[in-house]
Amino acid sequence: MKALCVCLTVAVFSILPLSAEPTAPLETMGLAGELLDVMKVEKTMNDSFDQMQASQQQMLAALPAGTREKAEKAMSAALKESGLDWKAIRPVFVEIYASTFSADELKGMIEFFRTPLGQKWIDKQPEVQAKTMEKMQGVVLQAQPKILEAVQKALKE
Repeated sequence: MKALCVCLTVAVFSILPLSAEPTAPLETMGLAGELLDVMKVEKTMNDSFDQMQASQQQMLAALPAGTREKAEKAMSAALKESGLDWKAIRPVFVEIYASTFSADELKGMIEFFRTPLGQKWIDKQPEVQAKTMEKMQGVVLQAQPKILEAVQKALKE
């Protein structure tokens, strides 16, 4: 499930224009970039890219040896050519944050995330996200039979 979320996130960002003209004021763009740095978003994204690659490697492991090697080479080449890395994606994040938050809001968040408590929040986010995904999978699995039943009932009617 986590790998699917990462893949969807990457897919969404891969279709966004990376060279679009910024719509936010330069001050806000600079503050947004600073916030991303303080929040360690580059590390988070690099970790996500690593997880995506590991997930793809697991999927490829089921292939016969010769086919797997060819697929791994093709995947590796495609990732390199795609420019799918933090350097390419950072401007998209900056634009999103700058167009979503005011300069004062960004300054407040920067101030908070520079505090020990803010840094603790950032450092614990992977744990919070992992626990959330685990709990949500259970919730979804419990709801799935009722959803399927409702869909089947609707299709019969």
